Amino acid sequence: MFVPEAMSVSADGLKGGPTPGARRHPGALYRLPVFALFPLILSGIALGIAEAAQGGYVGSIRQRASRYSGAKLSELQSTQIRIGNAGARIDVARQTMLAICREAMADAREGRIPGFETKMRYRRDTAYATGLCVEAVDMISAGTGAQALYLSNPLQRQFRDVHAVAAHIAFSMDAAASAHGRAALGIDTTHPTI
Repeated sequence: MFVPEAMSVSADGLKGGPTPGARRHPGALYRLPVFALFPLILSGIALGIAEAAQGGYVGSIRQRASRYSGAKLSELQSTQIRIGNAGARIDVARQTMLAICREAMADAREGRIPGFETKMRYRRDTAYATGLCVEAVDMISAGTGAQALYLSNPLQRQFRDVHAVAAHIAFSMDAAASAHGRAALGIDTTHPTI
């Protein structure tokens, strides 16, 4: 289908600063570096999945007893540690994602366009935060045992979905850390959209 030039925008027009649409919508949101922040759209999904998995695990484990020993699982130190470790990962992921959003919006409000290294840091930190969400779900799944595999347990879907989100190239820590490292070292990094 033909798209008229007036109805399109080039990637260069979305690197930060006023976009063609900013004339109609002058808010800071329309001055954000779109592709530098794009991974945050998907990382929020991973965060929500991890929060739901944690909430479901904590809720279900309170009254659950081991089928082998009869021990109340909530009283096991290993269960408590798992909840604490998964919760820490989820909280740090949330704080990291929100900090990037706050920083980017503050820059946009002030009319500042972040430099390339900063944009690469956004992507690196978003990949890292998403990895923390995956780790949290993996911990919860392991703590749930075989019940995590049943189709009747929402955790089996949460496990698959968080891994599906993390499979996006934007969340490859190798790619994100390398790109940030190159930018930090002043090595030419070709990234046409950022």
